[in-house]
Amino acid sequence: MAIPRGGLIVLGMLSYLLNLKQSQFETSDQPDQPVMIVDDIALTGKRISKILSNTQSSHVVIANLYSHPDLRKSILEKEPRVKYCFSAHDLKDQARGNYPDTNDYYSWRKKMNKRMGGRYWIGQVDLVGFAWSEPDYPFWNPVTDKLEDGWRSLPPHKCLKNRSIFGILPDESATKDLQLSSAVIMGCFHDEIWLFQKDTQQIYSLTGVAAEIWRVLVSYGNIESSIPYLMDKYDVEESILRLDLESYVDDLLEIKIFKKRDS
Repeated sequence: MAIPRGGLIVLGMLSYLLNLKQSQFETSDQPDQPVMIVDDIALTGKRISKILSNTQSSHVVIANLYSHPDLRKSILEKEPRVKYCFSAHDLKDQARGNYPDTNDYYSWRKKMNKRMGGRYWIGQVDLVGFAWSEPDYPFWNPVTDKLEDGWRSLPPHKCLKNRSIFGILPDESATKDLQLSSAVIMGCFHDEIWLFQKDTQQIYSLTGVAAEIWRVLVSYGNIESSIPYLMDKYDVEESILRLDLESYVDDLLEIKIFKKRDS
């Protein structure tokens, strides 16, 4: 079994590497039927808990590409049906370093357990990204008093999930002159695109037309390919649009959100 959606990709790759048969993907309601659950990454075990509730097997094996040893230990302690829980790579918890004082550390854990609930383990692990996905790293927003989605480190051209989140168009341009700077971290909060430039420590917010033009430029990578799309969408003369795009690109190059492709 696979945990959607990253686990489906992992299971697909394993099916070829291990030459699995079709019958091995068929679920069974028999308690004595062993089940292996696979996923790309496990951070807190929330998705594992959910899928365990959907299987009756009394012999479960859990395999992830990435997880923390303490998470796996907690799952084995709390879920008697799970006989083995292993990972190809271990994640490291940075919480101890971020909260060197023992009282601060346990105070943080108590707050996060209360806020997140239903998790086998909570920590602050390293960032991991895949070509198909960048895991969600929710954070507690003290202003809204709720959990919110975190920033995205992988640019859309390197991650399918981030392409979807930011509404990036299919890549139809043969020539790309522009690309996002590798120092840019992105976020999509309350229908706004937020861009954090790590080198300059500046945050920029894009909404409405500005956000749409950013999406198109990220998608096509140059002004010439972006013009036809934007002219179909907005009632604007080509000469005016071209000037606006050139000015927009110059601004994004100056603040180091974009960079030239060959630089």
